[in-house]
Amino acid sequence: MVKTDTNNAGWKGGKSKNKLKVQRYAPKIEPKYKKESPSSKYVPILLAALSGFMLVLQPISNKNTILAILATIIALTLFLANIKLSSGGIYIKAVELVNSLDVVSWAYNNGLAIIMLPGEQLVLYDTMRDELYFLVKGSVQEFMITKEQKKIYKLSVIARSSLPHNINSKEFKIEIIEGVVEAPSINNEKAVMRYTGTIIKADLKTRCLIKLSDCAKKITDFLRNTYYV
Repeated sequence: MVKTDTNNAGWKGGKSKNKLKVQRYAPKIEPKYKKESPSSKYVPILLAALSGFMLVLQPISNKNTILAILATIIALTLFLANIKLSSGGIYIKAVELVNSLDVVSWAYNNGLAIIMLPGEQLVLYDTMRDELYFLVKGSVQEFMITKEQKKIYKLSVIARSSLPHNINSKEFKIEIIEGVVEAPSINNEKAVMRYTGTIIKADLKTRCLIKLSDCAKKITDFLRNTYYV
Protein backbone atom coordinates (compact mmCIF):
# COMPACT_ATOMS: atom_id res chain seq x y z
CA MET A 1 0.00 0.00 0.00
CA VAL A 2 1.11 3.53 -0.72
CA LYS A 3 0.66 5.63 2.39
CA THR A 4 0.27 9.39 2.56
CA ASP A 5 1.27 11.80 5.31
CA THR A 6 -0.81 14.97 5.01
CA ASN A 7 1.20 16.76 7.68
CA ASN A 8 4.54 16.01 6.09
CA ALA A 9 4.28 15.60 2.35
CA GLY A 10 8.05 15.68 1.99
CA TRP A 11 8.63 19.11 0.47
CA LYS A 12 11.16 21.52 1.90
CA GLY A 13 10.89 25.22 1.21
CA GLY A 14 12.72 28.37 2.19
CA LYS A 15 16.21 27.39 1.09
CA SER A 16 18.57 30.18 0.19
CA LYS A 17 19.57 30.70 -3.44
CA ASN A 18 23.24 30.14 -2.60
CA LYS A 19 22.54 26.80 -0.98
CA LEU A 20 20.46 25.72 -3.96
CA LYS A 21 23.28 26.60 -6.34
CA VAL A 22 25.73 24.50 -4.34
CA GLN A 23 23.42 21.48 -4.19
CA ARG A 24 21.93 21.74 -7.67
CA TYR A 25 24.19 19.31 -9.48
CA ALA A 26 25.00 16.91 -6.63
CA PRO A 27 22.22 14.93 -4.95
CA LYS A 28 22.05 15.21 -1.18
CA ILE A 29 21.10 11.52 -1.20
CA GLU A 30 22.71 9.16 -3.71
CA PRO A 31 20.21 7.18 -5.80
CA LYS A 32 19.78 3.45 -5.23
CA TYR A 33 20.76 3.07 -8.86
CA LYS A 34 21.32 5.27 -11.90
CA LYS A 35 20.55 3.88 -15.34
CA GLU A 36 21.02 5.81 -18.57
CA SER A 37 20.76 4.72 -22.19
CA PRO A 38 24.20 4.69 -23.89
CA SER A 39 22.76 5.33 -27.35
CA SER A 40 23.31 9.09 -27.28
CA LYS A 41 27.02 8.57 -26.61
CA TYR A 42 27.49 6.61 -29.83
CA VAL A 43 25.64 8.99 -32.18
CA PRO A 44 28.57 11.41 -32.67
CA ILE A 45 30.98 8.51 -33.27
CA LEU A 46 28.74 6.86 -35.84
CA LEU A 47 28.11 10.08 -37.75
CA ALA A 48 31.78 10.96 -37.73
CA ALA A 49 32.67 7.50 -39.06
CA LEU A 50 30.05 7.79 -41.79
CA SER A 51 31.31 11.22 -42.81
CA GLY A 52 34.87 9.90 -42.92
CA PHE A 53 33.81 7.01 -45.13
CA MET A 54 32.10 9.43 -47.52
CA LEU A 55 35.26 11.51 -47.60
CA VAL A 56 37.33 8.58 -48.84
CA LEU A 57 34.90 7.93 -51.67
CA GLN A 58 34.92 11.49 -52.99
CA PRO A 59 37.32 12.84 -55.67
CA ILE A 60 40.54 14.37 -54.37
CA SER A 61 39.66 17.79 -55.87
CA ASN A 62 36.67 18.09 -53.56
CA LYS A 63 38.46 17.13 -50.36
CA ASN A 64 38.77 20.66 -48.96
CA THR A 65 35.04 21.23 -49.25
CA ILE A 66 34.27 17.81 -47.84
CA LEU A 67 36.65 18.34 -44.92
CA ALA A 68 34.83 21.54 -44.04
CA ILE A 69 31.48 19.76 -44.23
CA LEU A 70 32.84 16.89 -42.16
CA ALA A 71 34.10 19.24 -39.45
CA THR A 72 30.73 21.01 -39.37
CA ILE A 73 28.83 17.72 -39.08
CA ILE A 74 31.01 16.54 -36.22
CA ALA A 75 30.76 19.86 -34.37
CA LEU A 76 26.98 20.03 -34.73
CA THR A 77 26.57 16.40 -33.73
CA LEU A 78 28.65 16.84 -30.59
CA PHE A 79 26.77 20.02 -29.75
CA LEU A 80 23.33 18.41 -30.17
CA ALA A 81 24.39 15.34 -28.20
CA ASN A 82 25.62 17.58 -25.39
CA ILE A 83 22.34 19.50 -25.40
CA LYS A 84 20.44 16.23 -25.14
CA LEU A 85 22.51 15.12 -22.17
CA SER A 86 22.37 18.46 -20.36
CA SER A 87 18.79 19.68 -20.84
CA GLY A 88 15.63 17.64 -21.44
CA GLY A 89 15.26 14.27 -19.78
CA ILE A 90 18.52 14.25 -17.86
CA TYR A 91 19.93 13.40 -14.48
CA ILE A 92 20.56 17.03 -13.47
CA LYS A 93 16.86 17.90 -13.58
CA ALA A 94 16.09 14.93 -11.37
CA VAL A 95 18.79 15.99 -8.90
CA GLU A 96 17.35 19.50 -8.73
CA LEU A 97 13.97 18.14 -7.72
CA VAL A 98 15.44 15.66 -5.24
CA ASN A 99 17.35 18.47 -3.55
CA SER A 100 14.06 20.36 -3.13
CA LEU A 101 12.43 17.46 -1.28
CA ASP A 102 12.73 15.64 2.01
CA VAL A 103 13.67 12.39 0.28
CA VAL A 104 13.86 8.98 1.95
CA SER A 105 15.26 7.21 -1.12
CA TRP A 106 15.20 7.50 -4.90
CA ALA A 107 16.41 6.00 -8.17
CA TYR A 108 16.98 7.23 -11.72
CA ASN A 109 16.05 5.20 -14.80
CA ASN A 110 16.44 6.69 -18.31
CA GLY A 111 15.02 10.14 -17.58
CA LEU A 112 12.58 9.02 -14.88
CA ALA A 113 13.19 9.78 -11.21
CA ILE A 114 11.42 7.41 -8.81
CA ILE A 115 11.26 9.12 -5.41
CA MET A 116 10.12 7.91 -1.99
CA LEU A 117 8.99 10.63 0.43
CA PRO A 118 8.19 10.32 4.15
CA GLY A 119 5.01 8.37 4.80
CA GLU A 120 5.92 5.96 1.97
CA GLN A 121 4.57 8.38 -0.64
CA LEU A 122 5.87 7.67 -4.12
CA VAL A 123 6.53 10.45 -6.62
CA LEU A 124 7.57 9.96 -10.25
CA TYR A 125 9.31 12.76 -12.17
CA ASP A 126 9.36 12.38 -15.96
CA THR A 127 12.19 14.75 -16.88
CA MET A 128 11.50 14.35 -20.61
CA ARG A 129 7.98 15.73 -20.33
CA ASP A 130 8.36 17.74 -17.10
CA GLU A 131 5.55 15.85 -15.39
CA LEU A 132 5.16 14.87 -11.74
CA TYR A 133 3.05 11.92 -10.65
CA PHE A 134 2.00 11.53 -7.00
CA LEU A 135 0.85 7.98 -6.28
CA VAL A 136 -1.62 8.17 -3.38
CA LYS A 137 -4.30 5.91 -1.91
CA GLY A 138 -3.47 2.84 -3.94
CA SER A 139 -1.52 -0.41 -4.03
CA VAL A 140 1.86 -1.31 -5.53
CA GLN A 141 3.13 -4.57 -6.99
CA GLU A 142 6.58 -5.33 -8.42
CA PHE A 143 7.71 -7.96 -10.91
CA MET A 144 10.91 -8.69 -12.79
CA ILE A 145 11.40 -7.87 -16.47
CA THR A 146 11.77 -11.01 -18.57
CA LYS A 147 14.78 -11.61 -20.78
CA GLU A 148 12.52 -11.50 -23.83
CA GLN A 149 11.52 -7.92 -23.03
CA LYS A 150 14.16 -6.09 -25.05
CA LYS A 151 12.89 -2.52 -24.89
CA ILE A 152 13.73 -0.19 -22.03
CA TYR A 153 10.77 -0.05 -19.68
CA LYS A 154 9.39 3.49 -19.41
CA LEU A 155 6.60 5.27 -17.60
CA SER A 156 3.10 4.20 -18.64
CA VAL A 157 -0.08 5.81 -17.30
CA ILE A 158 -3.55 4.44 -18.04
CA ALA A 159 -6.29 6.79 -16.84
CA ARG A 160 -9.63 5.15 -16.09
CA SER A 161 -11.45 8.25 -14.88
CA SER A 162 -10.83 11.91 -14.05
CA LEU A 163 -11.77 13.37 -10.68
CA PRO A 164 -12.68 16.95 -9.65
CA HIS A 165 -10.27 19.53 -8.18
CA ASN A 166 -8.28 19.95 -11.38
CA ILE A 167 -6.36 23.23 -11.55
CA ASN A 168 -4.50 25.13 -14.26
CA SER A 169 -2.21 28.01 -13.25
CA LYS A 170 0.65 29.89 -14.90
CA GLU A 171 3.15 27.53 -13.25
CA PHE A 172 1.56 24.12 -13.36
CA LYS A 173 -1.50 22.14 -14.35
CA ILE A 174 -2.84 19.52 -11.95
CA GLU A 175 -5.17 16.66 -12.81
CA ILE A 176 -6.45 14.03 -10.38
CA ILE A 177 -7.23 10.71 -11.99
CA GLU A 178 -7.94 7.09 -11.15
CA GLY A 179 -5.90 4.57 -13.07
CA VAL A 180 -2.84 2.39 -13.40
CA VAL A 181 0.83 3.41 -13.52
CA GLU A 182 3.67 1.15 -14.61
CA ALA A 183 7.24 2.36 -14.14
CA PRO A 184 10.71 1.11 -13.22
CA SER A 185 11.03 -0.05 -9.63
CA ILE A 186 12.76 2.17 -7.08
CA ASN A 187 14.58 -0.87 -5.69
CA ASN A 188 15.76 -2.72 -8.81
CA GLU A 189 16.49 -1.43 -12.31
CA LYS A 190 15.44 -4.81 -13.74
CA ALA A 191 12.04 -4.77 -12.03
CA VAL A 192 8.77 -3.06 -12.91
CA MET A 193 6.42 -1.36 -10.46
CA ARG A 194 2.67 -1.46 -11.09
CA TYR A 195 0.51 0.98 -9.11
CA THR A 196 -3.29 1.02 -9.06
CA GLY A 197 -5.24 3.84 -7.42
CA THR A 198 -5.42 7.63 -7.28
CA ILE A 199 -2.83 9.49 -9.36
CA ILE A 200 -2.16 13.22 -9.05
CA LYS A 201 -0.51 14.44 -12.23
CA ALA A 202 1.24 17.83 -12.30
CA ASP A 203 2.42 19.29 -15.62
CA LEU A 204 5.27 21.68 -14.83
CA LYS A 205 5.40 24.80 -16.97
CA THR A 206 8.48 26.92 -17.73
CA ARG A 207 7.80 29.37 -14.91
CA CYS A 208 7.66 26.46 -12.47
CA LEU A 209 10.92 24.92 -13.71
CA ILE A 210 12.82 28.19 -13.21
CA LYS A 211 12.16 28.11 -9.45
CA LEU A 212 11.40 24.46 -8.87
CA SER A 213 11.65 24.48 -5.07
CA ASP A 214 9.16 27.37 -4.73
CA CYS A 215 6.82 25.81 -7.26
CA ALA A 216 6.99 22.46 -5.49
CA LYS A 217 5.76 24.08 -2.28
CA LYS A 218 2.78 25.58 -4.13
CA ILE A 219 1.89 22.18 -5.53
CA THR A 220 2.10 20.67 -2.04
CA ASP A 221 -0.14 23.38 -0.62
CA PHE A 222 -2.73 22.55 -3.25
CA LEU A 223 -2.51 18.84 -2.49
CA ARG A 224 -2.95 19.43 1.25
CA ASN A 225 -6.17 21.32 0.56
CA THR A 226 -7.72 18.32 -1.18
CA TYR A 227 -9.09 15.25 0.51
CA TYR A 228 -7.14 12.96 -1.80
CA VAL A 229 -3.88 13.30 0.14
